[in-house]
Amino acid sequence: MTRCCAFSILPARKRAPRGCRCCFGIFVALLVLRALIAARREITQARLQMGYVAQVRSRIARRLAAASWPIVSRLQHARVTNLLGADVQRVAGAANFLMQFLTSLVLTVFQMAIAFLLAPALTGIALVLIAVGVSASLLMVGRAHGWHATRDEHFPGGPLATLQAATS
Repeated sequence: MTRCCAFSILPARKRAPRGCRCCFGIFVALLVLRALIAARREITQARLQMGYVAQVRSRIARRLAAASWPIVSRLQHARVTNLLGADVQRVAGAANFLMQFLTSLVLTVFQMAIAFLLAPALTGIALVLIAVGVSASLLMVGRAHGWHATRDEHFPGGPLATLQAATS
């Protein structure tokens, strides 16, 4: 029987210590629990979004039914169709993005709280590095927007020529 060279170099144990097995079991149980909670969250979000779309469409249909005929006859068919179709879907998409944002925000706050409890100094260092990275990226985006705003095609002689023309 041939053995891998890593097994010949590293000492091997036949069984993991009892503490490691318990920690691994707890870790696996937490992963399963997390997956179940995430699945339940996704199902709940989908139900909320479908219910919201149905509620908005129902409210629009009720208002159209309650409106007087002269008002309804002036509405263009394409506008009503677009309102009941595409516009409601856009509202549903925006509501879904809002729910995802709020869910992510809550999860991030809880994870940061746990990180502060486990390792306050390391979490503080990580947050400072994240703040520096976000600031640097915002500065780069601002600089790119400033460069595009002052390009020669927008100001034929450049920004200084525009100022000189304005002052003379």
